[in-house]
Amino acid sequence: KSLEVITKFLGIPGKTKLEYNVWFRARFGDPKAIAEVLDHNKFDVIILEKLYERIKDYSKWIKRPM
Repeated sequence: KSLEVITKFLGIPGKTKLEYNVWFRARFGDPKAIAEVLDHNKFDVIILEKLYERIKDYSKWIKRPM
């Protein structure tokens, strides 16, 4: 259920980890920590795009009422 697990399984590189203290410092406004979190999130978006491209043909999209 995690991005790290599925990307490892499919051989998609680039998933990064952040230490808890970085998240904690960012929460309280530390500019350096915020920049680290932002970079981490940008890489997650890139990896999600690669993952989507890899599995889109295997997905069955069902239109569901909201």
